[in-house]
Amino acid sequence: MATPTPLPPRGWYTDPGIPGRDRWWNGTNWTEFTHRSASPRRSMFGPTYARAFWAGPNRAAGRSLFVARLAVIASLLGIVLAVTASRAESTPLAVVVAVLVLAGVVLSLIGVVFGIAGVRRSSIQGAQVLAIWGLVLSSLWLLITGLEVGVMIAGLVGR
Repeated sequence: MATPTPLPPRGWYTDPGIPGRDRWWNGTNWTEFTHRSASPRRSMFGPTYARAFWAGPNRAAGRSLFVARLAVIASLLGIVLAVTASRAESTPLAVVVAVLVLAGVVLSLIGVVFGIAGVRRSSIQGAQVLAIWGLVLSSLWLLITGLEVGVMIAGLVGR
């Protein structure tokens, strides 16, 4: 009786059917998720490191980083407008600033949730590095936007 050969672990592998593409192996079957093959020239750490940033089936990891970027943009716009509003003493502009800063807080919270989900799924679906980056950026930006809200509240109380 022959012993069955063990299957390779989950991960990105060179697609056996399409040259120049990698396909996600879920541990038992090939999936529909493909990506351009990692070239050693594209990453100084090699193709395995580059593959760690591909979301593949782990959609939560990719969404975490995307939402974190949206939070950064909304908050930065809020900061720029806050400086403008403080100089112009404009009430409508102050409302826009408050909305943008609160949008940054909400988007950061959503990014943290997607990041946690992405990290939890990464052992099965890959993209652990991408999920961690999204989680770290979202958490950091949640702290920054929280400080912004504190400054805004202190400014309102001080009037």
